[in-house]
Amino acid sequence: YQLIKIAPFPHIQEALKAIDILLSESHNNYNFEYLEPTWRERLEPNNKKNISSKTKLTEAETKLIKFLSSNRADRRMLTTYMYGEIEFEFAYNRLTSLLNRLNSKKPGLIGKDGKYYFLAHNDSTLDQIAA
Repeated sequence: YQLIKIAPFPHIQEALKAIDILLSESHNNYNFEYLEPTWRERLEPNNKKNISSKTKLTEAETKLIKFLSSNRADRRMLTTYMYGEIEFEFAYNRLTSLLNRLNSKKPGLIGKDGKYYFLAHNDSTLDQIAA
């Protein structure tokens, strides 16, 4: 743990701050704006242990679905669109987690044809996003 605390990587430092907040339980007066959206959603006081978070779509999931509703894209295109110009390995891992999370919430929504991902149209999910 001590070695991780001194790691120079911003994403590790961000995760450590989030863990410290969770452990301290004193995050009511904390500013979550600097955090990545997934950590922000987990830590916001109104979202804590929210049962609907298991089915409610996150900002990133919604962004991915909106993109795929009008585009077919390979993994490199998706990582660039979703995460910009961060190191490819980090973006690749984040995209993999995002796709797995989305697949567990909405099985069959994202399809893959060879190397291209696409939205297998599901009107109820698209209606939920449009609302």
